[in-house]
Amino acid sequence: MKDWNFWCSILTALTAVLALGLSVHQIGLSNKQHLFDRRLKVYMLADGIISRCKDCYMWLSEKIHLNLN
Repeated sequence: MKDWNFWCSILTALTAVLALGLSVHQIGLSNKQHLFDRRLKVYMLADGIISRCKDCYMWLSEKIHLNLN
């Protein structure tokens, strides 16, 4: 009877360690996804700002060119 108790406790301990390892792995993946989302948001914001700057530069260049002629 003691032999079954020993193996059941070993199996329970291994299952708990496996569950803990999977939880840590899942948290790491979740953190990576969150950081990716933040970087994508910042990239899209910066890309929009650069696009607006280019538009304004082109508009100003046209205005300056028209005023010089």
